[in-house]
Amino acid sequence: MNDSLFSEFAQVAERIAATPKRLEKAAMLGEYCRLLDDDDLALAARYFAGYLFSLCDQRVVNVGNGHRSKVLSDYTFAVRAGDDDATLLNVGKAYSGLTDIEIAELSEWFRAHTIQEFAHGKVRTVEPQVVIEVTFDRVQASVRHKSGYALRFPRILRVRGDKPAGEIDTLETVKKLAESES
Repeated sequence: MNDSLFSEFAQVAERIAATPKRLEKAAMLGEYCRLLDDDDLALAARYFAGYLFSLCDQRVVNVGNGHRSKVLSDYTFAVRAGDDDATLLNVGKAYSGLTDIEIAELSEWFRAHTIQEFAHGKVRTVEPQVVIEVTFDRVQASVRHKSGYALRFPRILRVRGDKPAGEIDTLETVKKLAESES
């Protein structure tokens, strides 16, 4: 986003904050968004929506109980290798973002859908059917993950019960996010 667009962004944000009228807010936002190209529009939409960091939909592949002994609250997540390749490639692990109720419900589901247990059940490989939306600070190169990338400071935003597991993001999405940060 160039300096003049960012300045305009700040001015629009101040005008939106100053009015309690929702239709006025929508009109101001629409007028501003018409000025933007696709890349700047995506960035502005993220900021206006309150998501300062990138978002990505992934599947949970491994779970563990970490600091909580009775629930599975540590989630390793993956993206698809490609549009035509369903191979799952790990890109990170998140421990926060869900409510205690969501964690308890997911723990029950993960226990029922465990493929393999390690460390006396503290770590499990699970059926990769749960889709989560993750926000993160940035993408960095990683030799630890087969994907070649790791999401820095990931946080789970929500469980995507509305999204089929076959529609999660691909490695290409992660690569584009990494390139956009360079």
